[in-house]
Amino acid sequence: RHRATALHSTARAPMAAGANAHFKCFVGNLSQSADEDAITKALEHIESFAGAKVMYDKFDGKHRGFGWAWFNDTAGMKAALALSNRVLIQGRAMLIQPPREGPGALEDEKKGPQRKRKPHKPIQGPIEIAHAHLADMDKAAYQSAMHAQKRQRTVHDPALDVTQD
Repeated sequence: RHRATALHSTARAPMAAGANAHFKCFVGNLSQSADEDAITKALEHIESFAGAKVMYDKFDGKHRGFGWAWFNDTAGMKAALALSNRVLIQGRAMLIQPPREGPGALEDEKKGPQRKRKPHKPIQGPIEIAHAHLADMDKAAYQSAMHAQKRQRTVHDPALDVTQD
């Protein structure tokens, strides 16, 4: 429990540096040993880079494999997006994506992928409904017909009959 608190509190410190920045990017595919310093080292050459934070599980303190990077303007954010899968951190290609929604999202990303839905195809031809021949019956006649069908499906096995001699 102590260890989780320590990891969690150290992960919060860089957030203060990037808290005033208005644009953030998702940083994924991080190794378990990657930290904020590794992300900072990879992105510090971008002028508007403001800070980074690696996410840890709040219960056990384990690395979750992703984090966030903050930028002061869209130009810096777009420069970081261009580096996606091109920068290696501890042998793994760092994935950089814009947030899906919120104030830091790019205008064209806020809407999400536009998917054109296909119209439903109308049913053609005759439709077979189970028990269609029973549709015009009243409830009692329907129940007796269903009971008769059930009896027809049951097979009587004389070997199972126990007779007393």
